Amino acid sequence: MLTSATVLCGLFASMIVATPAHAEEIVPTGSVTGSVHDVIAAPVGDAHVELFALIDGAWMPEPAAEATTDANGDFTFGAVAAGTYAVRAAEAIEPSDFLPTWYPSIEMMPEADSADGLVVVEAVPVDGIDIVLVAGPIEATSAPAVSGTAQVGETLTATDGEWSVSGLSFTRQWFRGTTAIAGAIGQTYSLGADDLGAAISVVTTAHRDGFTSATASSAATGAVAAGTITGATPTISGTPMVGSTLTTHPGAWTTGTTVAYQWLRDGAVVSGAVNSTYKLATIDDGKAMSVRVSGAKDGYTTVVKTSAVTLKVATAATPKVTGTYAVGETLTASIGTWTNETSFTYQWLRDGNAIPGATASTYQLVSSDNGKVVTIQVTGAKAGYPTIVRTSAASAKAVTAATPKISGTLAVGQKLTATTGTWTTGTTLTYQWLRNGTSISGATTSTYALVLADAGAAISIRVTGAQSGFATVSKTSSATLKVQTAPRPTISGSMVVGTTLSANPGTWTSGATLSYRWLRDGAAITGATRSTYTLTSSDSGKLVTVRVTGTKSGYATVAQTSVNSTKTMLAATPTVTGTTKVGSTLTAKPGTWTSGTAFTYVWLRDGASISGATSSTYKLTASDRGAHISVKVTGKKSGVTTATRTSVKTVAIAAGTLTTSSPTISGTRRVAYTLTAKAGVWGPSTVTLKYQWYRSGSEITNATQSTYKLAGADVGKTITVKVTGSKSGYTTVSKTSAPTGTIADATWYAKKFGMFTSRTISGYGDDIVSVPSNMSTGIVTTDFAGYGNFIVWSLDSSYDVQDLLFNEIASGTGYTGAAVYGRATLLVEEPTSYFEITADGAWTITLSPIDTAQALPASGYGSGVYKYDGGTSVVELGYNGDSNFIVWQLYDDPDYGFTGDLLVNDIGAGYGYDVLNRGPSIIVITADEGAWYAYR
Repeated sequence: MLTSATVLCGLFASMIVATPAHAEEIVPTGSVTGSVHDVIAAPVGDAHVELFALIDGAWMPEPAAEATTDANGDFTFGAVAAGTYAVRAAEAIEPSDFLPTWYPSIEMMPEADSADGLVVVEAVPVDGIDIVLVAGPIEATSAPAVSGTAQVGETLTATDGEWSVSGLSFTRQWFRGTTAIAGAIGQTYSLGADDLGAAISVVTTAHRDGFTSATASSAATGAVAAGTITGATPTISGTPMVGSTLTTHPGAWTTGTTVAYQWLRDGAVVSGAVNSTYKLATIDDGKAMSVRVSGAKDGYTTVVKTSAVTLKVATAATPKVTGTYAVGETLTASIGTWTNETSFTYQWLRDGNAIPGATASTYQLVSSDNGKVVTIQVTGAKAGYPTIVRTSAASAKAVTAATPKISGTLAVGQKLTATTGTWTTGTTLTYQWLRNGTSISGATTSTYALVLADAGAAISIRVTGAQSGFATVSKTSSATLKVQTAPRPTISGSMVVGTTLSANPGTWTSGATLSYRWLRDGAAITGATRSTYTLTSSDSGKLVTVRVTGTKSGYATVAQTSVNSTKTMLAATPTVTGTTKVGSTLTAKPGTWTSGTAFTYVWLRDGASISGATSSTYKLTASDRGAHISVKVTGKKSGVTTATRTSVKTVAIAAGTLTTSSPTISGTRRVAYTLTAKAGVWGPSTVTLKYQWYRSGSEITNATQSTYKLAGADVGKTITVKVTGSKSGYTTVSKTSAPTGTIADATWYAKKFGMFTSRTISGYGDDIVSVPSNMSTGIVTTDFAGYGNFIVWSLDSSYDVQDLLFNEIASGTGYTGAAVYGRATLLVEEPTSYFEITADGAWTITLSPIDTAQALPASGYGSGVYKYDGGTSVVELGYNGDSNFIVWQLYDDPDYGFTGDLLVNDIGAGYGYDVLNRGPSIIVITADEGAWYAYR
């Protein structure tokens, strides 16, 4: 219920704290604060709030205090006496959508003994007295209504009426009778066929957040009446002529209307003619046509409309044109069948345009019609009937055509060519050749090669011109004279100067008379009119042919010329020059040929081709010895006959002579050393060489290699070597060297330690190197290129250590030195088999025989191995370095055998005097990074 005016007057009393008359002793001691909100939690400003006191168990009828909320809905009662109170709030407006509401948000004042809703004020403030106003009921103060015409096709509109609460939103549902209409929830509703005869109403529902929704119904309409269809009077288009189609145009009808058609003949229904179009038939001739259109739609009254009648239906045919569509020809119009008593007029058309003056039923084509479509337009007229204009079907365009001509030689095997003359541009021509007026099967191109069947026959050609959209026209040429059998002559004989050529005419038409003419490059050769001709030097480089002419009465005279694609060649017999001996070179001389001739050569050995011998020169080989050589020359030139000529054979080829040198001998002339034979230069090319060594002129057994190791038997003798050269096809030759000086005996070093060829081995880092058995004692020279350690041990065949040969630390400049190994050291009793190398870098070792050591010099640098062959002598030994300086002398002692003296074993610079034993001996010096001297 809304707050009454009387209540509101009491609520608007001034905000004064009321004190009961019998409680004058109560003094205000506290305060009450709170807020007022509506049902959607929005603050209510300017709301009227009243504070009622509970005195002696009863509520006072008048408020003890009044307050007004601020914009945030908050209120405060200050200086409130201690006691029990009830708080009520209401909107200040009239009428209000909300009911006066008691704390805590209830419609009725709380009972004095209630547990809820009482506000007890004591000495402290009371807050949180929050009130949510109770929503008033939603009620329709005036019902919804429906306006509009209750007829199918019309639209009804709903109005929502008046309601007791403001701020409402509405939803609607339309009803057909008592049944809700699916989907009909708008403010308007369009009446359809389903609504015919029914009463329509609308139910409106009012809504507001926090309020209870309410509904109200409108009054129902009267029964919905049928709709009215709007339709137009139909019209007919089309010519009323048998064979034509008439078309109905129904005009505009109510949307959704279904129209049906019925054609009428003189007002009578035409059976089955129920479409929007109607094709006129013979039965309609002379009749007037109309059409009846019926419009129907669910819920609407059906409407029928009939068109006006047409003129009477006429019969009219499409005219036709006969005749050839070629310039100069006459065309004729044929009108066909029309309605009786129809009168006609004519107009000929060129590409659809009237031809001035061409108004008769016939028309002769002129040059202006070339490439044009010529048709006839016939107009038929009769009272009460439509005037009808009919035009013949589009013809092919008219063309310009010429009679073809034939060119070419009328002889079997020859080609005839058709010349077509001028035709309309773009015309495609096809051909048919005729033999005595009859088509020749397959002869359908612009050229025709005469065949044996054509002999004695006359030839003609029929040309047919066709082009899309144009008339197809045929023209035939005049017939030729009779065709001869006239083959192209051939020539036998080689086209080389001096050769006699013969003309072979072949078989001609029986009874034909033949004549000859020889030609040089197409020009007649004077006097050359026989069937044979001998080529002369004038024909060199020329094309020689023969022309044969055949004549016979009633036939075409035909001349046929032989075909020759190669010119005449002038050729000579080649000759061979040069020495006829193996190793010599022969040269082919081709002689005089046609200028510009290129030659190829094939050399022959006793008449057979020599493989690969194809140049103008040939170097005689061992295979040619005793044979006879000749050369075959082939001359070629583009367009000229290729000719081949062969020379006369040579005499038998003799053996060749080797070029030689006297051999020489190099090497040390001492036992145990190896001598080497140097053969010198022998030729030609590779010569097989054999060696034989001689000791003072006597052959040394088995000494047949290019080297010879001197033995004890050679001491005091001289050595020579004989070199023998041989080669297939050549005479074998021997050359002997000059003798050497006297051969000396082997040195103590060679005899004791042996001889071998020095060998160098390279490596990197740590390794174990095998020592060949023939090098097991000797000098090892090292070259170390790295930084850090370089250590070399000698090992025996069991890998046991023999001696520490080198133990160096390189600091950037590397290390180079030498030492003896194997049985040349005092510590070893057996040969050295391996070297164990420890190296922080790249190294090289060279193994050399002891005998290759140099004699002890007066001074040196670093480590080395030397020979001393002098007598017993005092020697001053000095060293300028900072490291080891060690000197050994190794020699054979008569009492102790192979032994040695340690002459120096110092560290750092210094000098001293020692005694050298007589040689032969080995001096081994270890001088790390320093210079030394040995003065005697």
